[in-house]
Amino acid sequence: MRRIPAPRDRAADAVRRQLGLLIGLVIGVVFGALFTHTLRGQGLTTISIPWGQDILFLVVAAVVGVLAALWPAVRAARTRPLEAISAE
Repeated sequence: MRRIPAPRDRAADAVRRQLGLLIGLVIGVVFGALFTHTLRGQGLTTISIPWGQDILFLVVAAVVGVLAALWPAVRAARTRPLEAISAE
């Protein structure tokens, strides 16, 4: 009996999106800190990082990712194995 795996590119895309979100968050914070440091002589002395908003974006992105994965998962769970094999 053969198993019917999910396409690997979908799983890799989900991992890449989450990794991209984290990298973008880090780059944004670093550039903000560098910008503040650059303009220190003009009176911009305090760096303010909205951690609550950053965490909210991370949580929302994770929830959207899970919800986006549910539709194909439910569809695959409802497909009979013989129908899936015959569709190849």
